[in-house]
Amino acid sequence: MKASQESVKEEMKAGQESVKEEMKAVQASVKDEMKAVKEEIACILENKFKAMEGRMDAVENKVENIEKKVSSVKEQIEESVDSVKEQIEGKVSAVEQRIEGRVSAVQHQSLGQLAVNFLAPCMAHMVINYSNPVTLALNFFFAVIVCLNAHTFTPLTSSQVVRSASETNQANSINSTVLNISSSFNKQVLLSTGIIYVKGADGTFISLRALLDSGSQNNFITKECMELLNLKRKKISASISGINGAVMSIKENAIATIANSTRDFIRTLHFFVVRKMTRITPARHLHIPDLKQLQSIGLANPEFYKPGPIHVLLSNEVFFDLLGTNRINKQDLILQQSVFGYIVSGSVRMPQQDNIDNYCGVVETMDHLSDNLRRFWEIEGVNDSKKVKSQEEEFCEKHFLRTHCRQDDGRYVVEMPIKEEGLSLLGDSRENASKRMNYLLKRFARNPAMKHLYEDFIEEYNKLGHSEEIAEEDNANFSYYLPHHGGF
Repeated sequence: MKASQESVKEEMKAGQESVKEEMKAVQASVKDEMKAVKEEIACILENKFKAMEGRMDAVENKVENIEKKVSSVKEQIEESVDSVKEQIEGKVSAVEQRIEGRVSAVQHQSLGQLAVNFLAPCMAHMVINYSNPVTLALNFFFAVIVCLNAHTFTPLTSSQVVRSASETNQANSINSTVLNISSSFNKQVLLSTGIIYVKGADGTFISLRALLDSGSQNNFITKECMELLNLKRKKISASISGINGAVMSIKENAIATIANSTRDFIRTLHFFVVRKMTRITPARHLHIPDLKQLQSIGLANPEFYKPGPIHVLLSNEVFFDLLGTNRINKQDLILQQSVFGYIVSGSVRMPQQDNIDNYCGVVETMDHLSDNLRRFWEIEGVNDSKKVKSQEEEFCEKHFLRTHCRQDDGRYVVEMPIKEEGLSLLGDSRENASKRMNYLLKRFARNPAMKHLYEDFIEEYNKLGHSEEIAEEDNANFSYYLPHHGGF
């Protein structure tokens, strides 16, 4: 009997141990499955968060592209408006000057005096293309009247033109650029042009056709070249006024590096960015005697005799630094040594029947902005002594006088004014701030470098006294939690 009881006890004990082992095995299996499920859920959530971040980045990129397109369209519209405005103002100004010239000629000179004093000079300004005698007579009379005003100030040098402009506009800051002279004679005046190299954003040098102008105080470059070079441009506000008072606004400037072909001359300059520099120069293909001999000397622009656009204008800021000591005279041509090679200037005789088109461009940069702002504030200004303060202004002033203090370092400190009636509008902001904080912590877990930078920033922010820790019960009545976005 006792043996059977002991046998039963042993069996029961063995069964209990077996059950315990099975329970442990089941618990371990359940733990492993739960761990696997947690990892799977965490992986799914992380993938979803990454997908959401990718979508948010894509949306932000689309918004940036839309903003760029809107800005580009806005600039194009502004440029078109400015261009139309310039054309209209130029035509109106030209018509006004013609009318004034005719009235002045009729009032101060008789027809006989005009014929005696200005017959020969005016013939030089005429191009006879009419077979009708009446048309020819009218054309001649118009040339005489226009020539009356032209010869009352001719000849003027470029320095005299600049001085006259500065005397007329003493209140403005003027930078004059004399590009060339215009008339209708049987010779073509050559402008000093050269091939220069301008450094682009990628470090490569691009060859451009430049005009060397000692009568300009500013350097200019075309917008087309800036887009080709891909250089950074800065927004500015300036005005350029030319002949007949035609005004063009300058909205951008840039810094560019120029060099010669051997790179032994390199200079960094400031440039005004313009839509177009001037017309093609020379106006037509020129016949140059002994051209091969000139080209063998080493010209700055080997094709100076061919019509071509001007991309860059180099001003008096750098003009004399470009010149060398050697000079060669070839009949009417002058070859001056420069860092780019020999530049060609002077004049070329043309057939008598050819109508030579030369151009004159006087550019002025006028600082009207400060004067206009000052006048605006003088007109729109209101006397502070008569101003009636609102209730909010009176509240803020009293609040400042009541709460401000000055620290040891000299800084003034004032409590933030709070509208008591507006506290109820704050709502429950803690939940949104908590969600944002949790998302930020998960992001830190994926990006330890960002976490390190964020902690350094918060630590520095606290050391500077810009923030302090506040217990929740200190502001139990009202509080607002501002979600914080960490980024670098």
